[in-house]
Amino acid sequence: MTRRERIAARLAKRQEWAAARERRELEAWNRSRAATEGIPFGQPILVGHHSEKRHRAAVDRGYSAADKALEHSRMAKHHASKAGGLAAQLDSSIYSDDPDAIEALEAKAVALEAKRDAYKAVNAAYRKAGKPARDDVKGWTKVAEIAGESLRGLVLDGLRNMVAAHWEKQPFPSYTTSNIGATIRNARKRIEAIKAQTAQLARAEDAGGTLIEQHAGGYCSVTFDEKPERSTLDALKAAGFHWSRPRWYGKADALPECVKGA
Repeated sequence: MTRRERIAARLAKRQEWAAARERRELEAWNRSRAATEGIPFGQPILVGHHSEKRHRAAVDRGYSAADKALEHSRMAKHHASKAGGLAAQLDSSIYSDDPDAIEALEAKAVALEAKRDAYKAVNAAYRKAGKPARDDVKGWTKVAEIAGESLRGLVLDGLRNMVAAHWEKQPFPSYTTSNIGATIRNARKRIEAIKAQTAQLARAEDAGGTLIEQHAGGYCSVTFDEKPERSTLDALKAAGFHWSRPRWYGKADALPECVKGA
């Protein structure tokens, strides 16, 4: 099961739990109303009357059911909030084991490079226009003319940035483009890592499903082309092996027999 599939399963569970809590909330409210249904609204408890005991019991049942309804309502909102977070994560995240991870990361890097170049172009136009003051309409019109029609909206965003943060010296501060650059580098690194993992898994497949490699210092690594049985994973953990995608690393002399046999 891929990471996206696992998160999708968690999302489905949260949605199921939220729906179940909503149903139980409605049932509890119905019980609360039914508990005092035969008592006229505003009817006080008649102390000493033969109806006192029944009246108090009915009120207690109503309050108890209402408390349950509120509890179910809180939990329904909690599960719905968690489900919303998981759904947003699925929409915005690129997971390394996604079938199209490399293409998606490449597209993300290209889009970010275009965004960074646009920010730099607006900053350059701002400098070329003589760094107009925030209230200099003619100056900012010149900035927009230099930047070009395609960047006119971004020029306005840059002006808003400078108005909101009076200490900034240019429409888009240098840390903005630096942060974008760091995100681009990270995406490129992930692409190379995924390519290396894919190649390693292919080598494990060519080796019959399990690839054991010896390393310096008496260590070895184990790569499986598919996730092995739970008993194999437990044996590796018990032998002191640790997971570093897509291999298991540990002492060669501690390699479990079940892995050697494979």
